Amino acid sequence: MKRLHHSCPAVLHSVIPILETELRADGITPRIIATQTLGEMYADKGGPDLVRKYPSTWQAWINRRADIAVPVRLKCVEAVPALVSNLLECRETLEGISNLVPLVRLELINHADFLTTKILDPDEKVRAATCKVYSQLDYEAALHHVSESQLRGIAGRFLDKKVWSRRLSELHIYSC
Repeated sequence: MKRLHHSCPAVLHSVIPILETELRADGITPRIIATQTLGEMYADKGGPDLVRKYPSTWQAWINRRADIAVPVRLKCVEAVPALVSNLLECRETLEGISNLVPLVRLELINHADFLTTKILDPDEKVRAATCKVYSQLDYEAALHHVSESQLRGIAGRFLDKKVWSRRLSELHIYSC
């Protein structure tokens, strides 16, 4: 599906609603696969157009950030760096299309807020993945879309005792 979306997105008009249904499935495996697939498709060159054509699917994908399953939340977080950089690249191209410009700007703001909430996620793996996302943002994205409060939130992750105890034990193993 990702390859088809990249080369010929018009072919997928009947498949995207199926992916949306999979996002809402009871089973964890379909949700993981659909979340990852759509995240990669949104991060592709036709991502903003996909958001515009299927807003309910986009909203269902965004709602996976609060999924009860940790692996699904992780897939959402992992998609953010490519998604944000793609939206930044497309912003100049989309300036002439008036109905997409506000959407792109809104989504950049939503993703900044999305990452802020994931810094405080109850699961250690999601918090660690969020910190990794911040480390992968390029300078321009970080300069324009990362606030001081977000940086303070990342710095607060140094207080995670589990992370530090695991790191210290890894260091101890390597030193022996």
